[in-house]
Amino acid sequence: MTDEARDIDLLRIELGVIWRLDERGRLPGPEDMVIGVAAGGLTAAVARDVPDDLAERLLSLITPATPAHRTSPPRRPSWRTAGRCWAASA
Repeated sequence: MTDEARDIDLLRIELGVIWRLDERGRLPGPEDMVIGVAAGGLTAAVARDVPDDLAERLLSLITPATPAHRTSPPRRPSWRTAGRCWAASA
């Protein structure tokens, strides 16, 4: 096993720092969801007021393996960008 940090691990740390995730890994708001994209995969966080069952379902849709040809999420004008993370609000 290697001690090198993977890009997805670093992105998870970055996501926690930028959006100040709470003890459950949830966003304080106003964003409903944040998605981070790295060569090693995707990571995401949802708002603290999203019901647990919905949060679990949303995160399960985001975190599976990403096709190798996909390098970034589609750009949408309503998304705010910070580094390699995209945030969406309702």
